Amino acid sequence: ITHDVYLKIWALSNPIINKDYIFFDEYQDSNPVLAQVIKSQKCQKIFVGDQFQQIYCQPAGTMISMAKTIGHPRFPEDKSIETIKKDLSGFSVIHATSPLDHLSSWIEVFHKDVSKARAASWLVKRLGVNRKNVISVGNDYNDQDLLAWSGKGFVVENAPAPLRQVFKTVSSNNRCGVSRAVKESGWISKS
Repeated sequence: ITHDVYLKIWALSNPIINKDYIFFDEYQDSNPVLAQVIKSQKCQKIFVGDQFQQIYCQPAGTMISMAKTIGHPRFPEDKSIETIKKDLSGFSVIHATSPLDHLSSWIEVFHKDVSKARAASWLVKRLGVNRKNVISVGNDYNDQDLLAWSGKGFVVENAPAPLRQVFKTVSSNNRCGVSRAVKESGWISKS
């Protein structure tokens, strides 16, 4: 029996996902059966993605289109990002670089209390680790809060230039940047 058969059997059971929110990323690539299961849930749903990486928010059906404005020469990037942050002031709006062309700007929109640094802070408290003993490695603007929060923040050499000016730079993510950061932090001996 294939995965599709199992998925259809599961979907026919009318599964209930007992959560307040469902964030469905890469919606454009989803299986239609799974998409229908998610759509039928009785909670707030946020569907992200389409061929232009637009953001759709459900149930209100609000659409925020970034593909044709941010990063376009007619729309200065900083001004567009700041305008979006102002318009969505009740949310955390984070600038990110497109992983598709590594040039276009995207945004990530979260609840105002959601961030990588807050998640890491929660985890280190739970594990009893001092944040000075946390290494973070980032490659884009959406890592900035975590890089600043951690004991030692590094960016890979393929990160945007403004981040490389603030944080210590290690080799690219394709050339063992994370292991280089661990070595640079003094956790293991350099070879």
